[in-house]
Amino acid sequence: MSKIVLKIEKYTNLPRTIGSIAKIEKVGMSEIKSRISENQPILERKLFYNNHNEVAKSLINLIMDLKSLGTSVNIYELEEEEEFNELDEPELLKIDKETLANILGIHDRETDRQQEL
Repeated sequence: MSKIVLKIEKYTNLPRTIGSIAKIEKVGMSEIKSRISENQPILERKLFYNNHNEVAKSLINLIMDLKSLGTSVNIYELEEEEEFNELDEPELLKIDKETLANILGIHDRETDRQQEL
C-alpha cells in the first residue's frame, strides 16, 4: 500500500488555498494555516483501501482546485508505515501529477481486469 502526502510549495491566495484544503481535510483553518507556514504536510491519504475511489477523487480535485488558485503542491509517495517528518531525504520520494494519475489509475485498471474474469 502507498500513502500520498501533499505539501504546499507556493501560493498566491492563502485564504482561498486554506478554504480549498479545509473542504476535504477535516481540521480547522488555523491548523491548515499552521501546517502551511511551518512547511508541514497539509494532507496524507492511504491508497488502495475500500475507500480508494473517494480518496483518489478528492486528491485529484484538490490538486486541480489548488492549481486554479495559483497554488502549487509537492506530491510525495511514501510506504504506508512511513512518516513524512521522519524521512531523511523526502525529495527522493517526490512525484509529479502524471505519476500520481498513473498510480491512481492502476487501481481502476486492476478492478476492471478482475471484473472481466
